[in-house]
Amino acid sequence: ELDSSRVAELWDPLSGVVEETVGAFIADLSRVTRCDGAGFALLFHLKMLAGRRKMEFRLEGISESLKPVLALYE
Repeated sequence: ELDSSRVAELWDPLSGVVEETVGAFIADLSRVTRCDGAGFALLFHLKMLAGRRKMEFRLEGISESLKPVLALYE
């Protein structure tokens, strides 16, 4: 789950991964069954970090239930 109970522990480490990644940041969401506002905020933050570095940011394995909400962030 990518929700408020996990986002605090993931924010800094994932931000660091984006800062250190060269080329593209690809997140596999195939195991994410639930995502709340905090989770979407994290994904948007990571996308913004990647954009500042002019990197490709891609989400893969998105469940059908998350696709409509994630489409709002594109």
